Amino acid sequence: MAGGSWSATCGTAVSGSTWYAISAVDGTSVATLYGVSVAYAAAGLFTLSSSPPPPPAATLEGIDVSHYQGAIDWPSVAAAGKRFAIMKVTEGQTYVDPGYASNHAGARAAALPVSAYHFARPSSAPKDAVLQADWYAESAALLPGTWSRPSISSRPAGCP
Repeated sequence: MAGGSWSATCGTAVSGSTWYAISAVDGTSVATLYGVSVAYAAAGLFTLSSSPPPPPAATLEGIDVSHYQGAIDWPSVAAAGKRFAIMKVTEGQTYVDPGYASNHAGARAAALPVSAYHFARPSSAPKDAVLQADWYAESAALLPGTWSRPSISSRPAGCP
């Protein structure tokens, strides 16, 4: 739909005045997600999907942990059929989950692939996002066989 002008720089400058009117995301209404009847997105920043991706042929079951779960019996987790572990590393700009090091070592010792995440505490302070990302990268101590999954699953077209 036509609307006000927009512009962004994501490696290259893009601009326009066309918007997508979004009523649902992954089958959930924007009213449920955001409390509005329609959400609008600048058309030049996104690529529409003509159909949802097919469901996976199989599911992999894993475990999501942080210090809140306390001590974890990692051999029992692996024996229960869990195929991976994802664990909290950091939060905000200064917090490191106190269970991360032992969880990371325990999961790897149980031959479980490990993924890590950062719990963001966004603010409008200058460079807050960069400082949080740097804190995560410094603290995660990612090793070969470990992967990191950002919380945002896709980026606007034209952005690295």
